[in-house]
Amino acid sequence: MGGRIAYLTPYGTFGSEAAVRYDSTAELVPAQSNEEVLRMVVRREANKGIVPIYNNTEGVVNGVMDEFIFDDRFDHSGTGITIVAELLLPVEQCLIGPNGTVLEQVVSVLSHPQALGQCSKFLDSHCPHAARIATLSTAGAVVEAMKTPYGVVAIASAFAAKTCPGAEVLARDIQDQKNNITRFVVVCRSPSPPPTGDDKTLLCIFPKEKDRPGTLYWILGEFARLGINLTKVMSRPSKRALDDDVFVVELNGHLEDPQVDEAMAGVRRQVEVVKVLGSYPRKAGVG
Repeated sequence: MGGRIAYLTPYGTFGSEAAVRYDSTAELVPAQSNEEVLRMVVRREANKGIVPIYNNTEGVVNGVMDEFIFDDRFDHSGTGITIVAELLLPVEQCLIGPNGTVLEQVVSVLSHPQALGQCSKFLDSHCPHAARIATLSTAGAVVEAMKTPYGVVAIASAFAAKTCPGAEVLARDIQDQKNNITRFVVVCRSPSPPPTGDDKTLLCIFPKEKDRPGTLYWILGEFARLGINLTKVMSRPSKRALDDDVFVVELNGHLEDPQVDEAMAGVRRQVEVVKVLGSYPRKAGVG
């Protein structure tokens, strides 16, 4: 494949690991946030970008999802930015610090908010008095922790520890849920790939009227009528008014499938806008 793939810096983040697993021949282009990864693709500073959208412990990655929802450039049309692939990455969180760190003397734990949330039980048990400080990335947390002589540690992957001289893995597999998986998606400036027979489609649906009774019922009914399985239904604030939400729907199937095409036509008659973020092959296994 090759080209330039934007990822959340520094090297050692789960995003960088996902990028390498997706395409080991590509040039990795660092970005300061997951939102910036997407904007680099918009600005054509990278051919593709890879970002997390969902974790089975912490749920949706809100900042990334909001970029997809509210930036009109993210759309499956030929001129838009489209999700073209997904990758399921197993997440094993580790506690990392300078060599010789003693857990009982830890005063601060640094990491991305998702990672801090994923490891709350371990921290409650082993570092109950330590401050939990959010950073932009897990790998960046390791870099910051290593700048401090003692008492500051980070939560990140074992791979991140290998990228930072002097860092030691103090504890492994510390996440609350051992079957911890993050879904990453790959975006680029191209139409959705053709159907494979095992695909999924991600939609953003903007209702016409927030107080119209049964709006969600009618939307879901269009898919149920045609036997289309919805794997996720989420809501995000529309940013227009209080209690006014946008629905995010993930379904099994491709836009070019006749049943999906018919269901989409029915949904469009019920709502203000349907925005298609992409139709792409479903990733069944991790790695």
